[in-house]
Amino acid sequence: MKTRLASTLSLVLAASLVGFGLAPASAEEAAAPEPVPAAPVFDESTPTVDANATPDELPVMGDYAVSEFSAAAAEIDPELAEAAQRDLGLSTEEYLAQGEAATDGTTVLEALQERSAGVVGGRVTGTELTVYVTDPEAAALAESAGARVSYDAPPTAPEAEFEPAADLYSGQPYGSMVTNNSWYRCSTAFNGRALSGSGAYQTLTAGHCYKSAYPTLKALNFTKANDDDPKNSPKVTVGATLGSWVSGSPMYGNGADTALISIATGNFSPKSGLLAWGGGKGAPNSGAKKLVTTSTSTVAGAPICKTGSTSGWTCGRVTSVDQTTNVAGHLVNSIRSTACLIPGDSGGAAVVGTSAVGVNSSTTTSASCGQSGYQSGYAPMVSKRAGANNSVSGRLGGNWEPLVTVALVPKVTSLPANTRVFAGGTLSGTATNVASGNYLKIQFSGETKVRTAKIVNGKWSVSLAGLTPGTKSFTMRGAWGKWSIGAPVSGSLRIIAKPSVARYAGADRYATSVAISKAAYPSGAKTVFIATGANYPDALGAGPIAAKEHAPLLLTAKTLPASVTAELTRLKPTEIVIVGGTGAVPTSVGKALGKYAKKVTRLAGKDRFDTSRKLVKRGFPTSAPAVYVATGMNFPDALSTGAAAGAKTRPVLLVNGTRPLDATTKSFLKGLKTTSATITGGTGAVSSRIQSDLKAAGISTTRVSGADRYATSEAIGRVSFPTFKTMYFATGRGFADALAGSAIAGAQQTPLFIVPGSCVPGSMITDALNQGVTQVRLLGGTGVVASAVGSLKRC
Repeated sequence: MKTRLASTLSLVLAASLVGFGLAPASAEEAAAPEPVPAAPVFDESTPTVDANATPDELPVMGDYAVSEFSAAAAEIDPELAEAAQRDLGLSTEEYLAQGEAATDGTTVLEALQERSAGVVGGRVTGTELTVYVTDPEAAALAESAGARVSYDAPPTAPEAEFEPAADLYSGQPYGSMVTNNSWYRCSTAFNGRALSGSGAYQTLTAGHCYKSAYPTLKALNFTKANDDDPKNSPKVTVGATLGSWVSGSPMYGNGADTALISIATGNFSPKSGLLAWGGGKGAPNSGAKKLVTTSTSTVAGAPICKTGSTSGWTCGRVTSVDQTTNVAGHLVNSIRSTACLIPGDSGGAAVVGTSAVGVNSSTTTSASCGQSGYQSGYAPMVSKRAGANNSVSGRLGGNWEPLVTVALVPKVTSLPANTRVFAGGTLSGTATNVASGNYLKIQFSGETKVRTAKIVNGKWSVSLAGLTPGTKSFTMRGAWGKWSIGAPVSGSLRIIAKPSVARYAGADRYATSVAISKAAYPSGAKTVFIATGANYPDALGAGPIAAKEHAPLLLTAKTLPASVTAELTRLKPTEIVIVGGTGAVPTSVGKALGKYAKKVTRLAGKDRFDTSRKLVKRGFPTSAPAVYVATGMNFPDALSTGAAAGAKTRPVLLVNGTRPLDATTKSFLKGLKTTSATITGGTGAVSSRIQSDLKAAGISTTRVSGADRYATSEAIGRVSFPTFKTMYFATGRGFADALAGSAIAGAQQTPLFIVPGSCVPGSMITDALNQGVTQVRLLGGTGVVASAVGSLKRC
């Protein structure tokens, strides 16, 4: 026979809207209509997801271990499980795993196509997504999303002749009366609601099922699929009125094969699930109903299952998507598959996993299932193909949406134990059981609006901007579209007024040290410490000594910067202390400093450790019962230690953390009558051998450390400062600003925390909330400490 199939695009994105069976309200298993949330929990306006709340990450393919789907498999209709095994050779767990992979694959593919024109299609094989690309950039992008890459052409289905699958009379789930004993029969697909007004209940079916001459639609009660087959004994009865056609909704051809029926809710209670058509073994209402959790497109290779009143559940593989199909002279954009679909199944639902993807539309056979080589076609629920008629969402999306089961469970992870958060901050967390299209609704007490957040890779966040200080309760619900809402999860938090922010910064590190000095000593200072701004070893231990003497620490280059000379003129010191030898601070600088003070003293040793001991001796000439010990081989730990030591009037002694404690340092500590030492940094910075050597010398030890330099900084601040209202922040990727800052922080008995530069680690934010911090001070310009740090943006 001459083919009438017009092949078209093979993009890979077919739509899905959630499928639903109808349960008569008078039936034994009938349930009440889905309740509409009572005001003021949520408003009923179509939500706008706050796209800026959750980071715009590229979705990625996940792991789809079959064992993870055991619980979900237990809820699946046994007849669907049998169809998956019979037609696909898949266990129920394998079917669900591959279905979820296919659904995720459509989401990933859509995101890739939005980012690159070089992504031209895709296909799922098992749980693996293959993306078809045309250039290396698109290939790299696809691989970053966990997909395989192919430069081949995307798949298409072979040409064949198609016909409508509805031409059967004599009753089914619903039918139009032709004569007193004859019915034009079709199947329903997905229950949904109108988006306007109170959301009238409407069910979706195939457009070719519409017959204007037969407007009365009745439910047809079966005891099993295909009950009206002449070979079966008559077991069909005419039920209650199902409803009537929604004006303007039927379309058959020009890309579409869809229609809506207005449901007579006095007779039926629409549900967000599919009837358990038992493949000829049971009544439509027997068995567990199949949940539908989302509506998406699909990809070639996906395991697809369909339900209909003639053949019940059957399964196959998607062979192509967005392919034009000539159905008895009507052009319909279609998903093609190998699943059996025969007359009377039209209008039924097609699903991939728990995602509705299409409406039963056409078939190449009018005979029974079990043949080989046939194809079936489905009107897609979602399509990226141009043209509004090419999908249900394109044609009806502005007026109607399907009902789905929202199983999403949100969890807040950003709140500390005391549930405090700064005004203008964010509430964030994770979510499980996330289906494509799910988002989060969050309602705070005292607000009439609903805040929303998208969910990307299982994570979400929502801005708290506009919430005033005080205790707020909140309710979170997963949602899909306007009408489908999940179970509530409640909580509370306390909004704390945001701290004031000041920045001490100059044009360079030298000018920044001047800005810090001006803020700390507006009326001048008797003593000023000077250290090189080019390197850190000599000055690491200077901060606590400067703090003890109420002296600023200024930085210099090989020649005195103009900003520093101006500050020395303003300070009017009587003594200037140079830290480091002439290799660090040249003799010429020492001579120049003589113009600004009567006395210039240089503290320098044969190496950084000797210089450290000389600094300690200046500040603590006779004794230092308690000391801090930090490595002198790197700067991060010692920077935060300097502020803590300055606040507690203790010295910081630098050691070579990778070697045993040398005899000179042991003798030095003995001379200071030291009895306790606080080691800052992990064993990679200051070894356990040094800690043992200190103990052997009769010195008790405590180690304060964290997983990295930032965690160590937080631990030093938290342990050393039981209470504080001000926090200093400096970059942990450089030393210069924190060198000068440690002196002012120590003098003010305030912790100094080092941060990555663009955000604040969550543990530090928790400390700020616990302490009720009212002031934040930033050391350095925005190039090293971003404004986001002042806003306490969580890393």
